[in-house]
Amino acid sequence: MQRLNVRRLKSSGASVVWPLFLASIAVAAVVCDIEAQTANAAREDVAPPDVYVRTLLVRDALERIRLEMGKPKDTRRELRVAKAEPREVFSQALTLFHKANRLSFDLTRERAELPEKPVGTLRSVHVQAVVDAVLAQLQRVKATLGSVEASPEPPRDPAMTPSDVFRSIVQANRQVNLLLDRQLAPSDVFRQVTLAVGYAAQLRTRFAGTRMPEAPPFERRKRPADVYHRLAECFARVRTIMARSGFSALTLDHHPEAVTSSDVYDIASLIVSELSFLHAQVGGALPPPDPYYPGRKFPADVYRRAGLLEALLIDLQALVEVNPSWLQAQDERE
Repeated sequence: MQRLNVRRLKSSGASVVWPLFLASIAVAAVVCDIEAQTANAAREDVAPPDVYVRTLLVRDALERIRLEMGKPKDTRRELRVAKAEPREVFSQALTLFHKANRLSFDLTRERAELPEKPVGTLRSVHVQAVVDAVLAQLQRVKATLGSVEASPEPPRDPAMTPSDVFRSIVQANRQVNLLLDRQLAPSDVFRQVTLAVGYAAQLRTRFAGTRMPEAPPFERRKRPADVYHRLAECFARVRTIMARSGFSALTLDHHPEAVTSSDVYDIASLIVSELSFLHAQVGGALPPPDPYYPGRKFPADVYRRAGLLEALLIDLQALVEVNPSWLQAQDERE
């Protein structure tokens, strides 16, 4: 059985200690139950309908936390998404885990370790492991707020697909952001887009005559919606590159209304996930370094960085159109 490693911060002056922390008996029982279900799931054939049920439990927990905190509810309609792959659902689940970790730290001063990264093809069981880790975090938050009511188990709908799971996790991502003391900001998005630039630049080196394009001119007075739309164009190019390379990717047919930095972060994380998947097809290639914290950034800064990403993807797309076997071709030369 894999245990969720919980760490608690204890501050004394400038010193910070990270001992293992065991929550209250009630919360520990919930965590153990979740871990047991996760372990059982690993031995069974977990399907999207099973994961969807777990996402509904996450959203119910978020709603109970929201009510206790007196925070607003995200009432925007769901994104129209189709043909989502398990790796894309896994990416959104990871994003949700990091946001839930931030919420947990805000309210309990506890963080949890991410479940061990799976090896090989990502499947529904791997998504469920992350969703269950999120649920364990939220149960601790609920207990801290005095919300001890158990959530009823939603019925299992066998018609649910990975796209339905993806949409449900996106809705949870939107709501958890509204509960944070410090909501996701342009600086967070800037780091994700910078990571995407790193992956795109490394993929570009698969072709001869590599050259880093110039960043576009700086444009003032941009909003999160402007950045989202530019990144949506980037994702469309990534999707085309993947299709020409023999891989499928989800379709995103709707842009959210009232775009926030959290929405921009989510689509940037999706782009990073897809580019890292392509990068993983190159045997032995090292990933780009994690970007450092860039300091305060505004949407205009992120818009410009997304423009650099778009320039790289335009170049890469043109090259892949001519040589769709690019990932295999260099392996053969090597």
